[in-house]
Amino acid sequence: MKKNFNIIEIFFVSTLFMASLNANALASPATSNTLPTAKTSALTQRVNVNTADEAGFRSVKGLGAVKARAILAYRAQHGAFKSIEDLTHVPGIGPKFLEKIKTQLTL
Repeated sequence: MKKNFNIIEIFFVSTLFMASLNANALASPATSNTLPTAKTSALTQRVNVNTADEAGFRSVKGLGAVKARAILAYRAQHGAFKSIEDLTHVPGIGPKFLEKIKTQLTL
């Protein structure tokens, strides 16, 4: 016996199908052909070491509140940084640490 589907049944099934596709897309890792999200866009933003506040410095992966405050204190006492490498003059920031974070920084 052949069953005829009505519009409501078709709509319901197609809605469930689309929801499952969307859930799978959200669960899968981002690939190069996906649109950037707010999260990935935020990661590509660089923090200006001469204008950033504590929250700006804390957005740098690996840089916490203590080092952020140390950078702000150093900048207040010595003025603007002339290069990213000048951050090594800040107590607690050495060349190895700077190497890890400098791609997230700008002047």
